Amino acid sequence: MKTLLSKTGFTLGTAILTAGFFSQTLNAQTVKPPASVANLYANTRDANVSDDFSAINPTKWAMRKNKTSGPGSMIKPENNQIKTEGRTKYLSLLANSTSESGISALHPHQDGFTIVRWRIRGITKDKKHSGHPSIWSFSWNFSDNSRQDNNGGYTTEIDWMEYDNSYKLYHSRIIPAYDQVSHIAASAFMFKDRNDFNGWHIQGYENNAQGLQVWDYKNGTWRKAGVPVKYTNEHTEGVGGTITAGYRSPQWFILSNVWFEKDAFEDNPVNLDIDYLHHYKLKGNSNNQPQPQEVTVELEDFTSTGNQGGPGDANEGFYPSNGSISWNTTGDYADYSVNFPETGRWLATIHAASPINGDINARISLNGSIANTVAVPTTGNWANFTEVELGEVRVTTAGSNTIRIQSTGSSKWQWNADKVVLRYLGR
Repeated sequence: MKTLLSKTGFTLGTAILTAGFFSQTLNAQTVKPPASVANLYANTRDANVSDDFSAINPTKWAMRKNKTSGPGSMIKPENNQIKTEGRTKYLSLLANSTSESGISALHPHQDGFTIVRWRIRGITKDKKHSGHPSIWSFSWNFSDNSRQDNNGGYTTEIDWMEYDNSYKLYHSRIIPAYDQVSHIAASAFMFKDRNDFNGWHIQGYENNAQGLQVWDYKNGTWRKAGVPVKYTNEHTEGVGGTITAGYRSPQWFILSNVWFEKDAFEDNPVNLDIDYLHHYKLKGNSNNQPQPQEVTVELEDFTSTGNQGGPGDANEGFYPSNGSISWNTTGDYADYSVNFPETGRWLATIHAASPINGDINARISLNGSIANTVAVPTTGNWANFTEVELGEVRVTTAGSNTIRIQSTGSSKWQWNADKVVLRYLGR
């Protein structure tokens, strides 16, 4: 909980906070926003907000203020450290029983896609800990160099990654706030139950007038994490809740690691490490932003279905059931008449589920030509759907086209699926 701060001041500490622009980054890996939404965002990073943390730049960051709960005056400049690991330089924020850490942005952002590579060290899975590492933003920058956007008193706190001491997990949520006080009980969550603390994570934080979405980048692929929280005309709490659009406001990033000590909590030192933070602005502006064109194909609504070269089963081809297709063996396919409003590149994503740990694949074809074949990961059961990118199809004639979806893996039983979503990428 990060709702109220003391007005106690402190010096920045020249040994850690250094002037000047960053040297050439040594960071091992950087990525761009997902192809499915990349056309919405700028091709280059917002230099005012983005950082590779070769040093802590005083033109971009200030020390975070002390919190009021718990022991006071604990945030120390020496706990904000730049470290090197191999060829990677990164920001390391230390918290322990006597001191805390944190920096706060001097430049705001609002609509955009932010990519952060981070890790937590010192927290053990399934154990409550006093440390409170978090990557978050607020309508006030929480430093002595105060910057804020009051929005008539109605603002938001966005905890993109926040460790929840009481539940031994980390979550992602948005909280409505009034007069700089966050109303924690009214939180709407993107997710609230993750405990994968080991190693580096690359996450994407998407925020625009429609709402918020967290993404995970693993093995070269972006996947949505949790569920979106949408801006609407009313507020609902909990996972997949909504937030009143009137609370939307410019945000300042805050990277911090504070301490909430309790007798039952682990109290060894904790580090929040941040390799880079890259922000890509939304093209246009908040009131006139490009809207992605999407076409959704409900897979039970096929024009024909069958099997090519597979063992088959009692239900030849896709079997429609409860708004999805099932009884899918290798070689099964279905054809769909799809109306494309634009020519150009369309990215296809299938919502599929399978408990099979084997060779399970999905193929998409356009007008008789194979476009792409991809592996479908196991999801644990036949109803636990996940989004899998099928790749791009290139539409040369707007209007009615034929899409074929087919299973092609060597395992007899393949996957269930709900729908295919095609998102327009441009020409």
